[in-house]
Amino acid sequence: MHAAALWLLLSLAGAGQMDPTMAGVVYRCGQADAVRYQDVPCAAGEASHRWRPPAGRVDPADVAGPAIVKRAPAAAARGKAASRRRRIAGRKPAMALITIQQDPAACRRMQRQRENALRQRRRAPGYLLERAWDDRVRDACR
Repeated sequence: MHAAALWLLLSLAGAGQMDPTMAGVVYRCGQADAVRYQDVPCAAGEASHRWRPPAGRVDPADVAGPAIVKRAPAAAARGKAASRRRRIAGRKPAMALITIQQDPAACRRMQRQRENALRQRRRAPGYLLERAWDDRVRDACR
């Protein structure tokens, strides 16, 4: 009991002394649309940016970023309209999936075989059995 209390006290005391300088180097890897942050260097040929926390204690208010500034209603409306135009212009056309099967009835036959085989089992089917039947159905439905 006393050992657990001692560990709790030490862990709480240690957590209070953590500061951003203990974090180490942070690497920003990837392109603008897929960015990730990691503590190891980026892969070769990948865009990266290295960041190290400032020395000493940092007040979170200092690094919070700029304050939010309210725009005038007319400017906000223009910004929303422009944003909407960009979203509509950037939309990709909907695509239709057209399946071409060698034997369209084979897919339905394999689905029925799977249902019958799993229904006839006395025990609940395991993951491997279900996976095998799913693979057979997928191959038949291609």
